[in-house]
Amino acid sequence: MNELNKDKSENNILVGLRQLAQDVIEGKLSHEAAANSLYDKIGTEADVIAVIEEARSQIYSKPDLAFTLLLLTCQVARYIKSPLGLALCTFQIGTIYKSRGKYQDAIKQYQESLKLFQELGQQKNITAVFTQLGAIAIHLSNYQLAQEYLERGLTLSQEYGFREHEGVQQGNLGINALLTGDYPLAEKHLIAAIGIAREVGDHRNEATWTSNLGIVYRSRGEYRRAIHQFELALALHRQNGDRFGESSALSNSQFKT
Repeated sequence: MNELNKDKSENNILVGLRQLAQDVIEGKLSHEAAANSLYDKIGTEADVIAVIEEARSQIYSKPDLAFTLLLLTCQVARYIKSPLGLALCTFQIGTIYKSRGKYQDAIKQYQESLKLFQELGQQKNITAVFTQLGAIAIHLSNYQLAQEYLERGLTLSQEYGFREHEGVQQGNLGINALLTGDYPLAEKHLIAAIGIAREVGDHRNEATWTSNLGIVYRSRGEYRRAIHQFELALALHRQNGDRFGESSALSNSQFKT
């Protein structure tokens, strides 16, 4: 099969899978019937991973569709005995729960995926799990646990050279320190995160870390430095087309000294 025909075949499969998931959502098809149909369409680990990527691309635009696709794909991953497929699928289910604020469900999924990734020696995915668990711990105001998760992830990122992950972990450690009032530590982590974000071209997080650095300076009464950071963040948010971030940066920059 040439590459063009192969791409068309894969696209047809994904269209069919989306329709299966939609039928389950609408109650036209049971999970069991849909899973049985999937067994005929997905036969290899590569197929499973392709479907997971399709679901991942729909997580924020069509979360119900993505969730159903992932649940079905997890069943297939178990059926064809694909531990990597199951780990990736479980991780993405955790991400959907996290986006919905269902943190305990997300933690359960992330911890299950962590165990599988560790068994497979998937260091990059392991550090991604630590990032997510750390972010949830921050949301739950469990700052000590957040620091532990993020530092474990940071150690792996630095050891293996996962710069993008390292940047996110530095940034989240900065926010964690900011929330606990450790402004020197927050400044250190956020400056590191900004540098890495620029290096890897992660402009959205660069804006986020820059804005948080402004909050650090404002909290210390260093108003000129704070305003400078908020102005930088505002320019980045505008460049990224992030209207919410832009509004937040404007609000942060308008304070009385």
